[in-house]
Amino acid sequence: MKLTSVRIKNFKSIKDSGEIFFSGSLFVLAGQNESGKSSILEALEAYETEKFDKDNINFEEEQGGNKKQEILCTYEITQGDDFVKDLQDELREKFSLEEIDFLDQSKLERLKSFTICKEYDHKAKNLTLRFNGPTLDILKSALKDKENIKIDESGSIYEE
Repeated sequence: MKLTSVRIKNFKSIKDSGEIFFSGSLFVLAGQNESGKSSILEALEAYETEKFDKDNINFEEEQGGNKKQEILCTYEITQGDDFVKDLQDELREKFSLEEIDFLDQSKLERLKSFTICKEYDHKAKNLTLRFNGPTLDILKSALKDKENIKIDESGSIYEE
């Protein structure tokens, strides 16, 4: 998989980064001191590790009562990716599933790109994982008889 874009909301100095696009094999962050370059990298680390720190909330947003941080990453599935296995492993770990093969691979092969949003709510102290619309529809259709895993209209995946 290849990361093609990222959007960061309410993280350190960043209220809303807008969509940041990655193209080619080289990416350069350039800007004045204290302009948020390191915050972008730290947000990507928080996304990957799923460790969101309350101290990293944007001060202005926090003063307004917003205690949610969002990081959205869009990926392109490249040939040779083992996307289905990786997704199954991730879902199996999050939902403590015993089954090995619970996603219909033929349905998931229709995906060419997808966006995952990880939102951490510091008030509720919970992490929500959401997929974008087209990905959500394909994922819903690919789940094989998993009654305990639910996907709501916002794209959140949860266990019932």
